[in-house]
Amino acid sequence: MIEGQPFEEVLSAAVSHEVGAIDAAWQGDWPRAVDQAKKVIEALPGTTEIRRYQALWHYLLGSWAVAASRSDGQPHWKDLADRHFGDARAAARGTQWLRDITTDANRLLAPLAPTVEAAEDPLDTWVIEAVTANPARTSAKQYVAQEKTVREGLVQVNHKPFEAALDALGRLMGADVLPRSGEEAQPDSVWMFGDHWWIAVEAKSEAAAEKEVPVRDIREACGHLSYAAAQTGRTVPDGSITFLATPQTDVAKVGDWVADKPVFLVSPQLMLQVADQVLGAWDAIRAQTRELQPEAARPMVAALLIRHQALPSQWLPTLTARLIGLPQ
Repeated sequence: MIEGQPFEEVLSAAVSHEVGAIDAAWQGDWPRAVDQAKKVIEALPGTTEIRRYQALWHYLLGSWAVAASRSDGQPHWKDLADRHFGDARAAARGTQWLRDITTDANRLLAPLAPTVEAAEDPLDTWVIEAVTANPARTSAKQYVAQEKTVREGLVQVNHKPFEAALDALGRLMGADVLPRSGEEAQPDSVWMFGDHWWIAVEAKSEAAAEKEVPVRDIREACGHLSYAAAQTGRTVPDGSITFLATPQTDVAKVGDWVADKPVFLVSPQLMLQVADQVLGAWDAIRAQTRELQPEAARPMVAALLIRHQALPSQWLPTLTARLIGLPQ
């Protein structure tokens, strides 16, 4: 840093390249992200005050070079990544956050493989295939639209964006979603995992949290799977369930008496928690497999879904903690 020059002025020289790097990374344009990150580092003076900030950009550049290698397979990306990971560790000396990082490109580029547990669960296996084949895996436009719908909708009280978010989340979970009929009895969302398993969702995002879940809402929820079967001409798979998504925590006393199908009380916060797991998996899947054909992508998709707790066998316990009526 030039003596007497304000700290903010020194950092401002790199701002345009920082914005360019983040924008390129968001779009999955890894070569441009790497190029912009290089310009950020070049724009920052090599002084003690700035060195630790440079460490962050060396680490980001190395990570984006790994992503670029996964996209096009060119060998020079690995060497570039390792060089900048090393520069990041050197620039971060004396700090805690990067001191123990041992990341190298070979480790990050090693093939991922699914665990035995996923291969043995037919539903999880079906979801892995569905996610691998989902067009959003290779289309930034499709994925960004669905991600935005989920993230913005699940924090809404208004029922329309909340219900749209449920449909988008179901698709990213690997399910087909019941088409909207426009009829009054239409469920708010139904996630159909082939003939393995269905989940119907009755959304009451606008309900007052301090009030009890009324009997009519439970009765309504209990009819959703039958409606989906009638609309599609299919049979409801054994074990299928219904979620009542509401901020309410108390249920009317006789509510347990009228729940003749498995209905689980789920808070919007729990829905958002599971959505974060699913979207985290999708962000990684998009970064690492968007250029790959399905056969090559599948093992990585499986491993990343497992890593982010985004398979049905992993997120189901979170959403089925509160059963209404029927004994578990």
